[in-house]
Amino acid sequence: MKIVHVTGYFQPELGYEEYYLALNQKKLGHDVYVITSDRIANLPDLKDSLKEIKSEYSSRFRPVGFSEINGIKVYRLKTIFEVKDFLIVKGMKKLLREIKPDVVHAHEPRQFITMLPAIYKKDIGYKLICDQHDYDVFPTIKSKFMTYVIRRSICRFAFKKADKIIAITPESRDFVKNVYGVKKEIIDSTLGADTSIFKFNIEKRKELRKRLGIKDKEVLLITAGHIGINKKLELLIEAFSKTKNSKLLIVGGGNGEYIEELKELIIKLNVKDKVIFLGRISQSELPFYYSAADIGVWPSRATITIIEAMACKLTVIIPNINTVKHLVVYDNGLTFQNKEDLLEKINLLIKDKKLREILSKKAEKITKEKFSYENIAKRYIDIYNS
Repeated sequence: MKIVHVTGYFQPELGYEEYYLALNQKKLGHDVYVITSDRIANLPDLKDSLKEIKSEYSSRFRPVGFSEINGIKVYRLKTIFEVKDFLIVKGMKKLLREIKPDVVHAHEPRQFITMLPAIYKKDIGYKLICDQHDYDVFPTIKSKFMTYVIRRSICRFAFKKADKIIAITPESRDFVKNVYGVKKEIIDSTLGADTSIFKFNIEKRKELRKRLGIKDKEVLLITAGHIGINKKLELLIEAFSKTKNSKLLIVGGGNGEYIEELKELIIKLNVKDKVIFLGRISQSELPFYYSAADIGVWPSRATITIIEAMACKLTVIIPNINTVKHLVVYDNGLTFQNKEDLLEKINLLIKDKKLREILSKKAEKITKEKFSYENIAKRYIDIYNS
């Protein structure tokens, strides 16, 4: 099958869904293409983050044209207009005509570049799959205008033309129905992890715990991902400050001002010697740090790092919200309601090593069965064929 993934930004070094999905579909023997812009996402501090992980591109521009990445054929089109992640590019119709795909998978049509396949579908002739990741609207006038006036019109058009609509989380599904007013059937899916990369490594566990100065009886907590205000890491730090026989490892780059506020909070709570800020590390190194840890904690919002951590046999504690709670419905992790409940769950796992071991084994098993990109890619192929 000839499959084209269309996405506004394509950054394999950051390990997002559109890369792993395309990669695993290629491994299944399909002819896989990615059509994207010549830009990288304008996320806070991304330029510095790319330098930290030694990306060959430290600017926001990548060469227009063709390249091949691990067997995936990648075409970058020239961007002629960009606001936030709203992108207008040149050459989409011509390229789709040349490729003649069986299926086009458009990731988040709100980006406009990803809505274009809906316009050309009938003329060129292919199946169209559209997916939805977003699940909320930021409470600003600008954000509400973009969502309800511009994005809703674009997405409703794309979803109307789509043969199948896929929602990445339950809240994404509800967003499509309630905000965009789409009445068609929506297929539930999930983000995942590449379990050939994200897996437990006992040797790295021993090596890193020694390097980080973690004693044998100390319990190491970890949280990872882009550090921003919406991640509410202050909740984790405040709860952690009341624990004993533990250390906390914070992995990731992000909002510099917010990071400084967190460091000031750590000093105020007198846990400076117990908290380690590591900064952003590469995707290839992340599994080693998950292996070194005993408990993974994410205080707010959905993030693929939760699934990647579970793949590395890590016990996780996540908020009891629709965007993530489906990840632990198999008795493979714990959820919490508020700061007090978070502290209770952390202390429970610090004290109960046997429970940690039970949850960690289940986390690894369930991730391979339900959340590995190998299996998700197969399920998507079934959707394409249906």
